Amino acid sequence: MRIPFVVCSVAVAASAWGASSPESLQRELDAAPEGGVVTLSADVCLPGGGSVRVPRSLTLDLGGHRLANSASGNLVFSYGKRLVVLNGTLENGGQSCLVPSADGAEIYVTNCTLRGS
Repeated sequence: MRIPFVVCSVAVAASAWGASSPESLQRELDAAPEGGVVTLSADVCLPGGGSVRVPRSLTLDLGGHRLANSASGNLVFSYGKRLVVLNGTLENGGQSCLVPSADGAEIYVTNCTLRGS
């Protein structure tokens, strides 16, 4: 099975939700509709080896903030066909920053710094 990892520029939909803590981030990701946009409104550090699950195709706009995990583990699991990550820093103390978990999934990254993966 080949899962592509693509880095390019993409357009962002107009609707957005905001998140400022690990709990609110996961809640917003779970509630966002297919193709929606979830935007960080502050740096978010996941406790332990915590990760976030992206349940469908959407855009995660880091809003110039940092999404971090201080221990081992993967930072973001994408279960949709398309995840777009924009505008910030993904920092992982363990395994991978971004993990496509669906067959044929694509992850697009624009204007981001990836650390620790």
